[in-house]
Amino acid sequence: AIGAAVFLIMGHRPMRIGYSWAFVVGQGWGAVTLGPFVWMSEGSAQLQDMRLHEAGHSIQNCVWGMLFPFVVAIPSLISVAVSTGSAHRERWFERQATDFGYRYCNF
Repeated sequence: AIGAAVFLIMGHRPMRIGYSWAFVVGQGWGAVTLGPFVWMSEGSAQLQDMRLHEAGHSIQNCVWGMLFPFVVAIPSLISVAVSTGSAHRERWFERQATDFGYRYCNF
């Protein structure tokens, strides 16, 4: 929430994605979700699949609660760092985020 407040004070206006708020920042790096807030690059923000996927991570945060960092966030960061090709997208927590995004945030 502090990061979102800082971005609001700096003049960034978030867009709504399902139940999440997304800030578009920079280019060429992807996206990260913390609770109901998403930070994504300009290119990622243009992709419906990416927006819904990141909104799905927000839903995961609600489902997993305090376990979210250990069950989803940290494994996802490690996966991004070590995976090649589509291997990251095939991890169960990434598939679950995409499923939740399309199921609950695609309106």
